[in-house]
Amino acid sequence: PHTGAEMLSHEHCDRCGARGLLKVPATPGNHSHIVVHGMRPRTIEVCKYVCTECESVEEWLDGRDAVLP
Repeated sequence: PHTGAEMLSHEHCDRCGARGLLKVPATPGNHSHIVVHGMRPRTIEVCKYVCTECESVEEWLDGRDAVLP
């Protein structure tokens, strides 16, 4: 289990450890995003990754810029 204090990466599957992850491309009408409110509200894309071994699906905010103002 993760404590939340460490920065996770999507170079391997957190469930089984396999390195075969496929990034699911966003498509028009895809509602995989979150809205961040603050001084200037903005929308951040959520990227989906699927493990080719155990078929686990993870969602990530790609890059540190995605969460920083």
